[in-house]
Amino acid sequence: MFLLVGLTACDKIFKKKSIINGVVQNCNNCTVYLKYYDYAQMEELSLKTTKVQEGKFSFVIDQDSMPRPGVYAVTMELNEENLYRHKSLKAISPHIYLPADTVNLIMNPAGLPQKKSYPYPNSSSSLSLADIKSTSSEQSELNFYLRMRDSMDVKFDNYKNLRTAFFNQAIESGNKQEVDKWADTLNNFFAVGGQYRPKAADVFIRKYPNSKLATYALLDNHGYMSAAPRFRKYYQAMSQEQQTSYDGQVLDKRLASWERRNTKFAQHIIGAEITYLTGRTPQGDTLQESNIFKKNKLTLVDFWASWCDSCRLRTPAYRQLYKTYQGKGFEIISVSLDVNAGDWQKAIRQDQMNWYQISDLKENNGDIKRFRLRGIPANILMNQEGKIVAADVTPEQLQAKLKEQL
Repeated sequence: MFLLVGLTACDKIFKKKSIINGVVQNCNNCTVYLKYYDYAQMEELSLKTTKVQEGKFSFVIDQDSMPRPGVYAVTMELNEENLYRHKSLKAISPHIYLPADTVNLIMNPAGLPQKKSYPYPNSSSSLSLADIKSTSSEQSELNFYLRMRDSMDVKFDNYKNLRTAFFNQAIESGNKQEVDKWADTLNNFFAVGGQYRPKAADVFIRKYPNSKLATYALLDNHGYMSAAPRFRKYYQAMSQEQQTSYDGQVLDKRLASWERRNTKFAQHIIGAEITYLTGRTPQGDTLQESNIFKKNKLTLVDFWASWCDSCRLRTPAYRQLYKTYQGKGFEIISVSLDVNAGDWQKAIRQDQMNWYQISDLKENNGDIKRFRLRGIPANILMNQEGKIVAADVTPEQLQAKLKEQL
């Protein structure tokens, strides 16, 4: 009995722990939380809480009591005194990877001298306000992903700010046509956002395909429907260990949810008859779309924009299919969501899109509303009778249909 008690005591003494130490400037007596986001439940769990005392705080956590290995947030809420100083900033929330034997943080809501060169200040990652040293090798990978995400967020913010400024100018000018155009653009921000932040996951997966953080990078962007097809490919390329992990299983379910929505979207428009599309050619002419449909066994109507990288990544495949099947009863009509004619026409030339092109130079294109498209890239496939026979087909699926029918 004595030996058993002794072994149990030793086991408790040597239980593996993660120690998180924080040095804080300009936020004494602020509250600090150790948090974990559970993507299965879609909720943030607060695991531990402490206060900054004399510029320091610490957490000690048994590694076997953590929900699971992954990304945790050390969230420091600013108290009233510091909210006054830093106005718009309510919290600092650097992200760390656990388990790690030791994580040392330096946090300052006013910014750190060693982080002055960080190009994305006040970003959601707090990388400009916190310095992180960790014994976990995954921390550097996490910092890389967060840096990519910050860069995409800044690009999207610049995009939104520019278009909001154009909208305000249009209101001041009293030009109703311009007001309507830029109002449509503002209404389409969420769909456009799906072309920005998910790119951070793309870059990360290509650089670290076997990382433990691969599923996190995809889950962090799972809400963008247009990214689901390529995220599914990333998932399928993962190891069995990654796929069967907790986050891997959650990711599989989230992607399946989007795929069911895509299927429902396709089902609700398949069989519909289309007689026209919204927009004019770069030369300002109207197309007789119904005549184009009649002349060809299959016509792909592709929705894209010059700023949509994932759209333009498909263009080489379309170009090859067009070269092979255009004389056999296949045609393409590309409908652009660009608002700038120069950008639109430049992209057409750069990508050698030598097929029909139209646009009404509105991001919230009339056909986007009519077909209830949730984002781009998107497409519909028409038959000779002008009826939709498929929707949101990949280049590979399109090739299979062309081989079968032409």
